[in-house]
Amino acid sequence: MQFLNLNEEEVLAAAKQAYPQNYIEYDHTDFYVRDIAKGTIHIDDVDYPLYVSTNYVYEDHVINGNDTRFKSKLSVITLKKDAYDVVYDSFGKYFVAYKEDTIKFVPYEDFYDMLKDHIHVEKEKSES
Repeated sequence: MQFLNLNEEEVLAAAKQAYPQNYIEYDHTDFYVRDIAKGTIHIDDVDYPLYVSTNYVYEDHVINGNDTRFKSKLSVITLKKDAYDVVYDSFGKYFVAYKEDTIKFVPYEDFYDMLKDHIHVEKEKSES
């Protein structure tokens, strides 16, 4: 399952197919893991380590030769009646995109529960 670094056009096309009656607003959101406060984690199907601090997930990138840590971003969609619809309560209208064979959507409030069995926390090395 892939859920990081998804292609925006593919997500929008899948969303329009899955929810043709709605206006689709695409965005990114921070990856929050409520049960892990800090540490290094590995997630099945993610080829690199991720880091957690204050329950938010970070990943390393090299920018101009410097290691830089950025918050990991999830691709999300909000279902609206039209472009000007104001969403006050996102419950049932805010979905995280993920890709298995095709791009699918899961309500934001259920995403972590779906993923938590695939998250493995690296044990801290004790200093001797």
